Amino acid sequence: MVDLNQNQHSESLVPSGGQKVLLIHQDKSALQAVHAALEGMDVHIYDTSTEKDANAYLHHPTPPDVMIMQQGMHDFSTTELCQRLRANARLAHIYILLLSHQSTFDRSECLIRGADDFLVMPFEKELFQATLRAGLRTQAIRKNLVRRERRRAISWLGNVINHEINNPLTAALVNLELLKEELKSNSEQANLVGESLEMLDRIKHATSRLRKNKRTKRTTIRHTNQIEFKKTLEAKVSAISSEVNFDFVIQDDDGHYFDQYLLIEAVEQIARSAKEHCSGQLYVSAHWNKYRLAIVIEIGRAPDIDPAVILEPRLWAPDNQPPQFDAALSLLEERFSDAGGQIYARTMQGRWRFGLTLPVHEEPHEKPQG
Repeated sequence: MVDLNQNQHSESLVPSGGQKVLLIHQDKSALQAVHAALEGMDVHIYDTSTEKDANAYLHHPTPPDVMIMQQGMHDFSTTELCQRLRANARLAHIYILLLSHQSTFDRSECLIRGADDFLVMPFEKELFQATLRAGLRTQAIRKNLVRRERRRAISWLGNVINHEINNPLTAALVNLELLKEELKSNSEQANLVGESLEMLDRIKHATSRLRKNKRTKRTTIRHTNQIEFKKTLEAKVSAISSEVNFDFVIQDDDGHYFDQYLLIEAVEQIARSAKEHCSGQLYVSAHWNKYRLAIVIEIGRAPDIDPAVILEPRLWAPDNQPPQFDAALSLLEERFSDAGGQIYARTMQGRWRFGLTLPVHEEPHEKPQG
């Protein structure tokens, strides 16, 4: 669970992420300095000093979010590794920070190598942490952009499917139904036709889900009573799992305006989808002040894959099962962005964590979404 100080500024309501940091270094003294600088930050650190081990981490189902590398290592080309990452669609979002002992190392040299930023060692702890936080923000933006482009591609695909596939598919299903009636006396051929009908029905079902992948304009920002919101949220979460730990923190006693329906719908859908892949206890915490409302969803015994599959379920499915696509889930990030909020998904030591935040308004606030 996320333990937030109730006296902190509203920005503290943006949940921490627990991102993965891959540290590639051969200088032990500098390695200790980096570990000391990372202390207290909500990150998971993975160390290596060889290219082989680095490649193993990068090919993991959940690759690192940030890579910190020492410039000028023996038998290790940082330039080549950076360029390979930038050319790989699955790894291009990784934020790369170079560490150099050379005071003459400059930004142009850093960019030529394919990195995002650099620090000259020895460095100040505060500067390192500020640079890393900026890098984590950049990495999150990159991942969201990639997902947005995928959604656009899906929308285009849905239109193509609707026009090019669904109409002839419907005709084929009708013809097969007629043929099945004619073949009642021949059970073997009737069974083959029945199997074909089942397969075509699956295709029709999948295409219909893609066709529904359209954004709708709606405004659901309403005045919300905190007690009512808490009861509704608890009821939705309890209906998903009997193993729920619920925590509700209010830092402001007045009711305010926000998109309650969008937030509760998202919590319900994400928690329900996460329970399909995770078998552990469900934790839901809500943190509310006069600026922002944040929901953190955590669930244990999670598979070792990127939990963003909940937002893009078609990327992964259990063995021997076709990937499942949920148009509503795939649009959640975009709808939250339209509403001025955000969604993130992270792995946390055998758990999945999802964070959802929305702005809270003191006055009526009408903002069309779509």
